[in-house]
Amino acid sequence: MCWKVKKLEYDENPNQYHKIADKNIIVYKIGYRLGNEFHPSFQTRFGYEPNVLKEEIKLSFVENSLYIDTRYEISEGYHSYSEDCSIVSFDSRGCTSYFAYEPFYVYNKGKATIRIGEYIGFIFIAEFIIPKGTEYYENEYGEIVSSNIMWTGQYVQPTTFNQWRNNLQAFKKLELCVGK
Repeated sequence: MCWKVKKLEYDENPNQYHKIADKNIIVYKIGYRLGNEFHPSFQTRFGYEPNVLKEEIKLSFVENSLYIDTRYEISEGYHSYSEDCSIVSFDSRGCTSYFAYEPFYVYNKGKATIRIGEYIGFIFIAEFIIPKGTEYYENEYGEIVSSNIMWTGQYVQPTTFNQWRNNLQAFKKLELCVGK
């Protein structure tokens, strides 16, 4: 995952995107649990233990002109989603089996922003905190990159197609479980 924003939009109003957390902020990551650790789906070799603050990372832009509009991107940092994002599946096969294949996406503000997985029974949605005083950037799609983060140990694991299918319920409404 790489945080992106159109260069022109950022340059016109940088304060809309660049922020310092004035309180702890709840955010979410998609990934896998291995033992007592959570591993994000895009960085499976990188794990989070519950209630352990990660090492601070300096955030910096890279300009990318491969798009029609030049964009700023931030690769290095802790990537997450706002509580307004959802997981949505656009498959219409109606299957209800466990550990089955179905593409699903992070969805926010009328747009599927990124494909995040295919195997329903293995994916977790985990709750994280961006601590007060942390530098972070948030784009118009609820994608966030921060200089610091901590996993709360809470997560939810939908296990069937019906629990994922067209679930437009925002992350902030999920009933999370405390990890063991």
